[in-house]
Amino acid sequence: SDEGIGVHIINSLKKANTFPGAQYLDLGTSSYELINFMTPQVHKVVLIDCITADVVKPGQVVKLSVKDILSETDYKLSLHQIKLIDTLKLISIEYNLPEILIIGIVPFDMNSFSTNLSANLQERFSLILNAVVQNIDDFINNNEP
Repeated sequence: SDEGIGVHIINSLKKANTFPGAQYLDLGTSSYELINFMTPQVHKVVLIDCITADVVKPGQVVKLSVKDILSETDYKLSLHQIKLIDTLKLISIEYNLPEILIIGIVPFDMNSFSTNLSANLQERFSLILNAVVQNIDDFINNNEP
């Protein structure tokens, strides 16, 4: 259910052509697939996924950096139990990591199995999408605080 929020966001961005020229990838739960797309020509990457975080309420958008993932004990977060940081470390062996923005959306429902979002997340979807777009726009245009 809500674990699929990243896919729903990516599909909405792609359908609306929100960021012309962007390459959209649905890697599912396999962060290791990211290795296949990281080349020296890639300068900025945005990762969007469901994230659990003790300090953030369901339905909120969390903006993270690679440093935040490295110090995950501060956030007590989880990106599907995936070892994203291991993938990034592997990539950094061969290439310099590009600038990376990680956007997490906190789920309401982690127990239901469905391709649809929970009613609570569906109600907030346009707000979440707007927050994601603003974060990406700031990242692309280097307007980060």
